[in-house]
Amino acid sequence: YEQRTRAEESEKTGRQIICTVLDQLEESPAEPIAIGNVAKESGVARSTVYAIFGSRSGLLDQVARELEDRSGLPELIEAGNEPDVRDYIRKGFRLASSISATNREAFRALRSMAQVDGEPAGKTFGRMEQQRAEAMHDIAHFLRPGHLQQLRNILDDPEASDNDRFVALDLLKNAAISAGGF
Repeated sequence: YEQRTRAEESEKTGRQIICTVLDQLEESPAEPIAIGNVAKESGVARSTVYAIFGSRSGLLDQVARELEDRSGLPELIEAGNEPDVRDYIRKGFRLASSISATNREAFRALRSMAQVDGEPAGKTFGRMEQQRAEAMHDIAHFLRPGHLQQLRNILDDPEASDNDRFVALDLLKNAAISAGGF
């Protein structure tokens, strides 16, 4: 029972520290995130921040994960499992606009810190940018109507050879597989 209570208290303290950092990013985006200031504002010792997050980089990584969770990134990633490409694109655009509107100042501050701060913020923001780029690549793959229409035209063409149809169908299957649709 006591261990569970300690774990719950540690999690509560961690969430408080994350909220403090988010408040700092919103209120003073140009100010660097210093563990001492975060600890003081959170009402904990510096050693507590290090015990929970390991380092400043670990703290920033958890702050970024919290921003992602609050903004809807997990739902955007899950939308990729939609069987209908059109539903995926609709959900993707809706969720992407929601993500950009949620905690805008905190995201901007992290982006700026990545440019100035070097490794801790840069590593965290680099991971976020990698996820964003992968999602954009997936959406771009789905939005290639010209190429897909050419393949469709081959399949519909009564004069197309069996080999042409086979190749076109194979290319469509490959596109569906690489897009995660099948």
